Amino acid sequence: MKLTIERAAMLAALGRVMTVVEARNTIPVLANVLLEAGKDVLSITGSDLDIEIIETANADIATKGSITAARGCCTMSCARCPTSPRSRSRSSRARAR
Repeated sequence: MKLTIERAAMLAALGRVMTVVEARNTIPVLANVLLEAGKDVLSITGSDLDIEIIETANADIATKGSITAARGCCTMSCARCPTSPRSRSRSSRARAR
């Protein structure tokens, strides 16, 4: 997955999804968000099994793909990014830490 997205658009979409994703959960995967890069759109999905939120943001998608990430990692990574668009990529062979 490789994409370029504006920081403000990413933070806005993440902020809305984070309203349902709890930091501490008895089912660890529910503390993650799903990022899916499709045709010119990044979809961000979060759920607590009762409620599911799917937010989309326009992005320049170079390579389609999907990944789950911990809720805190996504927010902190985006907050540290510069305000101008930058390209980020994640290899499909990369391991989660």
